[in-house]
Amino acid sequence: MRGPSSGARLGGMTDIPTLRPAHEMPPIRNQEELRLHWRALMGPLGFCQSRLWIGLIQPDDRMRAEVIQIEEIPRSANTKTCQPLLEMCERIVGRRGAGGSVAFLLTRPGSNPMNIADRSWAHGLTMAARQLGISMWPVHFANDVELRVFAPDDLVGMD
Repeated sequence: MRGPSSGARLGGMTDIPTLRPAHEMPPIRNQEELRLHWRALMGPLGFCQSRLWIGLIQPDDRMRAEVIQIEEIPRSANTKTCQPLLEMCERIVGRRGAGGSVAFLLTRPGSNPMNIADRSWAHGLTMAARQLGISMWPVHFANDVELRVFAPDDLVGMD
């Protein structure tokens, strides 16, 4: 993980929110607050390899300090390949948000826009969470120039 930023700095087109200890970070109550949280955690954008980041959001709307990084992920995914990962998350957060919710950020190097392989991850994670009844936030995506949410329109036609 990257080190904390010393304050708001210009990072591409957006300011980087200040990264504070987990208990001092603002609560996450909507998708924009989650995007800002991921942005603070990532610091200046720039990635050397693809990774999947997992954040566990507690019932008090705060992300746990421990953020899980999965390296060497396949280029694309589907519901079947994502299911074991969501089953692990289910053991922590339970079903239907009983113990919180899960948030994912897919990162990869380069400045190319979101592509079909990236969208396969968001779709696979979303469908696996839905099948298991796990409370999950919209998946986010970051490359070397942007950090954004996978909007519903990004996943149209992925079935």
